[in-house]
Amino acid sequence: MPTYPSTAVTLWRLCPWHRNPLHRSSDRIEGVVRIFAVLVALVAIPVACSIGTIRYTVAAEHLRAEDAAKTAVTATIVDKPTRPTAIDGAGADPTRSEAVVRWQQNGRSGTAEVSAESTSAVGDPVPVWLGPDGRPTTAPRTSRTAAAEGVSAAVALLALVWTTAAALVWITASLCGIRRNARWDREWSDLDRPSRDRSPGD
Repeated sequence: MPTYPSTAVTLWRLCPWHRNPLHRSSDRIEGVVRIFAVLVALVAIPVACSIGTIRYTVAAEHLRAEDAAKTAVTATIVDKPTRPTAIDGAGADPTRSEAVVRWQQNGRSGTAEVSAESTSAVGDPVPVWLGPDGRPTTAPRTSRTAAAEGVSAAVALLALVWTTAAALVWITASLCGIRRNARWDREWSDLDRPSRDRSPGD
């Protein structure tokens, strides 16, 4: 019975560095580029994880420093809350409304228009976060915000590296294909030349 080489031997013979007489130079170039692209794609995974971790750490530190300067006060609604109009409130949350509130902090009063529950009424308390300048600001963000930034950075890096690697493989295959087609055209032309050179009377 005929014996066939094992899978490992077959794969080894297909490697671009193997002295296989059936390998063309373009085949070897494509093989090297494919292996390089796979290695780059694999190396990009731990690198992206490291970049994502660094981005998360930086974002978390920034959020902590930013939130440390914020102060929570309890304000009171002093005017009837209003719903956003159909034009101004396109896509707005129907459970929220805009209300004018007033608060006292360190002996100083402040007034601003903030978002409140749609069921709020005049005299209801509303929590308000103030920045270092004493003006309303956003509430402290959770660690999910920093985590989202870290994941986004890692995914963006992976997408860039993998897309570039795939494009490199595709461009190499296209150029090698053009080269092979041109070589085949020359060889067919050389084979057909003797028949064209013969005269009709030969």
